Amino acid sequence: FDDSFSGTYILLNSENGSALDLAGYDGRSILAYPLHGGQNQQWEFTPSGEGNIIRNLSSDDRYLTVREVHIGEPVIATPFPVAWNVYKMHTDGEEYAIRIAWAETTFVVGLADQAELVKWSTDQLRQSWKCIPCMPAGPWKAGTYFLVNAMSGTALDLAKGDRRPLVGAPFRGASSQKWDFIHSGSGYMIRNHAEPNRYAMVEDAMRNNAAVIGTTFPASWNVDINEQERTLRVWWPETNYLLHLEVPDWSTPEKTVGLLMPEDGGQRQVWRYIQCA
Repeated sequence: FDDSFSGTYILLNSENGSALDLAGYDGRSILAYPLHGGQNQQWEFTPSGEGNIIRNLSSDDRYLTVREVHIGEPVIATPFPVAWNVYKMHTDGEEYAIRIAWAETTFVVGLADQAELVKWSTDQLRQSWKCIPCMPAGPWKAGTYFLVNAMSGTALDLAKGDRRPLVGAPFRGASSQKWDFIHSGSGYMIRNHAEPNRYAMVEDAMRNNAAVIGTTFPASWNVDINEQERTLRVWWPETNYLLHLEVPDWSTPEKTVGLLMPEDGGQRQVWRYIQCA
């Protein structure tokens, strides 16, 4: 990064896709945890000297650091900031990855059972972290969001190919996984950020398992927001049909999205929202 680099990011491990997470049980341990997009998975990078101070957004005084510098030393969060050397490793379309190194050494933040210092190696994906720009958590408002299914951790996306079906796909922070919520009447039109002529719409009749697709015909949806949990559910207006991730078919990374009546505790119908930067 250049000296002007700053902002708030979710960091996903390049090897297994888990998020760098400040543990809630002690506010100190740094774990790799399934993505949920909460503040304890959001990291603020602030330029300092030739490096970056890295703060967790769940607290005003929790900064990435270590007690000692050697292989296997746990990475922790304390009230004492330190500047890390942050390297931009590669660009893959819209995605890029970083390595976070202790200054003046070849030790970087890697992943084992928890985050720890490991020796720099060019072929170790567990040392690499994908950067997903995001906005600090705040009140819900119209804007652009990632939607991550509460059951599977997959993100709402447009299918590859004709870019028509809506699917749940592994989260990677791409533009096709960003959705513009546009206030319309008492609800919101939901438009794909990468394909601005594609709006979420039901393919045919309102019924269980009806497919939801991206079309050129906008429609306003009823969006039920839970700001405390930073989740939402999306209803077809004046019905009991919800946007729903179909029962996963683990033979394919993409899962069908459709409509379904409410389930008791149906986490497939709950979506965690992460505001895009």
